[in-house]
Amino acid sequence: MIIEKGRDDVKKRLMLTTVAIGLGIGMYATSPIISEAASVATTPAQQQFIESVGEDARVLAGDNDLYASVMIAQAILESNWGQSKLASPPNHNLFGIKGDYNGASVMIETSEFVNNKWIKVNAAFKKYPSYNESLLDNVHKLKTRSFSPGVYYYAGAWKSNAPTYQDATAFLTGKYATDPQYNQKLNRLIESYDLTQYDQPSADSVALYRLYNPNSGEHFYTYDTNEKQHLVTVGWRYEGIAWHTSLTGDPVYRVYNPNSGDHHYTTQQQEVNHLVSVGWRAEGISFYSTGAKEILRVYNPNAKTGTHHYTFNAGEKQALVNQGWHDEGVGFYGE
Repeated sequence: MIIEKGRDDVKKRLMLTTVAIGLGIGMYATSPIISEAASVATTPAQQQFIESVGEDARVLAGDNDLYASVMIAQAILESNWGQSKLASPPNHNLFGIKGDYNGASVMIETSEFVNNKWIKVNAAFKKYPSYNESLLDNVHKLKTRSFSPGVYYYAGAWKSNAPTYQDATAFLTGKYATDPQYNQKLNRLIESYDLTQYDQPSADSVALYRLYNPNSGEHFYTYDTNEKQHLVTVGWRYEGIAWHTSLTGDPVYRVYNPNSGDHHYTTQQQEVNHLVSVGWRAEGISFYSTGAKEILRVYNPNAKTGTHHYTFNAGEKQALVNQGWHDEGVGFYGE
């Protein structure tokens, strides 16, 4: 969907996304340590961590029938506010998910509650490029894990089945984690740090979806759920949330090459004018450049479609550069 008029109507319709990414199955563990305080002051480091995962959790949980407050509390508990070895770069594993992510894993000693006592075990845990992939993986597990057709293991933690976040944490205890006090620890965190504020949708931020055409190699970016779903029905692959944007800021224009089928995104009107002069079609404003997150632009000199790719993930950018893509710096900004 191109933004040309009716911004208020767009804002009402385009809020959140649905996650449908297959990321593999892992096992969960949890730390036995958490504060007993019912109300505590938030340190700058703690507030920074909450903000680093809060908005992503708000969008992902909200669009997948989950509680963002529970997800953030899980991330705090499992990762010790992002300070654990497992959660720290380059691992970025917030939820203690075992296994490997695209072949990447790290061996970590962890505590597990077995036969009514805590024991230390060494296990392989997934190693993610960033927190974003860790959050996506957690949502995928909660929404898709099943041992029989149509019966989902974590369905009792979904909003539609759990009237309150307390019901959700109670259901997760003994299933998501082995700690018998798991729900009590999550509830304390939610109450102490006012995490329920993230259970309500934000009116200022929207998720920008990323889709991939396996036939042409092109990536496409939109926050229109109807456009996203249409592309999926005609064979594109939904790859999740690319980044977040808002409905104000510097416009990012979309242009289309009718000969190759390629799309290009740019904040430069001069670049749009040049492409139109050589046969491309201007499709208006696609989204807005806003926020402090650098969205990196790379160029494939050998491709006819999918010539440009946009990502906030420096690791993904470097992997493409290593394959011969050209680093073109910062294309625009996201949230």
